[in-house]
Amino acid sequence: MKGATLAIDLGKRCTGWALLRDTRLLAYDRATFTKQTVPQMYDGMERVLGKAMAHASRFGLSVGTIAFEAAEHQKGKAQEAYCTLATCVRVFAGRNSIRAAKVYPGSVKKIMTNNGGASKEEMVEAVNQTFKLGFSPAKTGTDHNVADAIAIGLTAYTLDALGELDYV
Repeated sequence: MKGATLAIDLGKRCTGWALLRDTRLLAYDRATFTKQTVPQMYDGMERVLGKAMAHASRFGLSVGTIAFEAAEHQKGKAQEAYCTLATCVRVFAGRNSIRAAKVYPGSVKKIMTNNGGASKEEMVEAVNQTFKLGFSPAKTGTDHNVADAIAIGLTAYTLDALGELDYV
């Protein structure tokens, strides 16, 4: 992969992001979008992407790929949120000459835990073990959104090395 990877877990209420260089975790954070309209969510995602890009600049890196989870299976408001946020990511990537790639949930789970049906708790634990982090595996917090973003980044790196990353 050329440049850093910005990995994003697109969520209706909370979006986690992680900046990685190869398999090294450089920065991560989250943003909440509770009770926002579609335009507000789009603007919020633009701010998240800008913040992550600023982190990359501080490390002297350019972002070569923005990877996000392919979650087309969502329904209702979650589907609307996913489509809004994924569109924003794709537009931002195109405007900044960055490749966008989607990573499928089963691939993330399989690569991180060797189990394509891993639970949220197992995913958080895998990220905690890999990076010696202390994210809470509870579904109620927002740690799992950041852990998912980190896992998406590692999966994108692995799939790219295998020539199997789905660039969009």
